[in-house]
Amino acid sequence: MKPPSTGPQLLSNHSKMRRWIVGSFGVLLILAWLVIDHSKRIKPMKVHTLGSLVNIHASAGQALRVDGKVYQSVKGYFPYYLVITNRDSIFFVTEQANGRETFHVYSLREKEDLMFPDLHWGVGSHIHSP
Repeated sequence: MKPPSTGPQLLSNHSKMRRWIVGSFGVLLILAWLVIDHSKRIKPMKVHTLGSLVNIHASAGQALRVDGKVYQSVKGYFPYYLVITNRDSIFFVTEQANGRETFHVYSLREKEDLMFPDLHWGVGSHIHSP
């Protein structure tokens, strides 16, 4: 009768099992990320004002609803935001009445908006540009 395997053979099997578990966990994390639907929490919108309804040359304003809060004067192209996947956040830019920008990094996990207001960098107009 042969004694149970020890040494390199046992370590090799343990290493293979560990790799399989870690790989499976990674695949599950990726699938979970794909299944999570942020579209119900983030909604890009066109906002029509009286001026845009009366004047055929006026365009509708852009807004972004995130977790129920509406951000007006969002810059960029539809859908007006960029996903920061490794932080579970989104980035978007709003324009203030004085022409300056506010950068927003909204954490979908904590439901918090980190704002950088009163910037005049001219950034944000080309978010999602073709």
